[in-house]
Amino acid sequence: TGIGVGDNFQLGDSDISLGYIAAARYAHEWDDRLEQRNTYSIFQDELLVAEDYDRRNTERSIDSSLFAAVGLKIGELHSLNFTATRLRQTTDQAQIDEGLTSSGNIDRITELEWVENSLQTLQLDGEHSLPQLRDLYIKWQITDSKAGRYSPNTREYRFTYDEQLQDFTFESFNQQRIDDLDDNATDYGIDLRLPFNFGEGIDLNVQAGAALLDRDRESSIRRFRYSGRRPPGPIFDFEELLQPGNIGPGGLRLEEGTLSSDSYTATQKLQAWYLMFDGSWGEWRANLGVRREDMRQEVITVRPFDPNATPEIGLLDTSDDLPAAALTWAYSEKAQFRAAYSTTLSRPDIREQSRANYVD
Repeated sequence: TGIGVGDNFQLGDSDISLGYIAAARYAHEWDDRLEQRNTYSIFQDELLVAEDYDRRNTERSIDSSLFAAVGLKIGELHSLNFTATRLRQTTDQAQIDEGLTSSGNIDRITELEWVENSLQTLQLDGEHSLPQLRDLYIKWQITDSKAGRYSPNTREYRFTYDEQLQDFTFESFNQQRIDDLDDNATDYGIDLRLPFNFGEGIDLNVQAGAALLDRDRESSIRRFRYSGRRPPGPIFDFEELLQPGNIGPGGLRLEEGTLSSDSYTATQKLQAWYLMFDGSWGEWRANLGVRREDMRQEVITVRPFDPNATPEIGLLDTSDDLPAAALTWAYSEKAQFRAAYSTTLSRPDIREQSRANYVD
């Protein structure tokens, strides 16, 4: 389900126009999947079955979004735009694996998970042409974004098939997990372009720009499990186990199972600028430029609740020059020849600098 509205109108008799657009969307879906999963291993040149189980996954998803934008245009030379976006996705998942699992037993593994994902972005940008400054063109933007992921109580427990009882009974494996991640970023950018004409079809555009990105993240996972003395007799339902009479001294207790790598904080700062020359002469066009990037990314992983723990620090502190060049010969209206060279790079993601586990 969605709705949208927008309009554009002139302000009086001036050459100023104002436009706006807004939209909202809501979607609610159910998805039920049945899968058969098999894993094999090789032992002494024989193919052996390591896992053979059925998976049933039922997922309920709720998506909602809000979008709004306002644009102001002053003649043909100036424009300003403001955009706001809000996205939210919630999933409620129940998953049951039944069959031969990696434990080597016939198991029934149940996992229940509720996840809330959100993203909010605010952006202000503008474009300006300045004839009084040799047709200088300026484009700029400021963006602020906040993203989050929250999973308040993921639960997983395992039952093993009992040959004598001809049923699945609870053994010992169970886990509860709370995930929380907050990511904030601010991005600034500006581009300048200055054209030159030298007559006889010779044109040159000189472009320059700069960008700044500031980002910080906090991520934490808490893990818990029930352990201790169980009540006598087989347990056929996990809820039967979690009764007030079974929990306390001499019985079950809730234990912390959080790993030392489950929490980290991160900061990222990227400063960049570029300079480019783009020229044309008859059938020929040449492009030459360089981009400079100064990047500092620091990820600190520390054991929770231990003030004396030594933090593990993943640090990326680099400065890189990235040149690029291209030469084009448009020898006909239907074909052209181009030679180009460029340098690029790839950096690790924030989570790749931490020992925290994640699912890709």
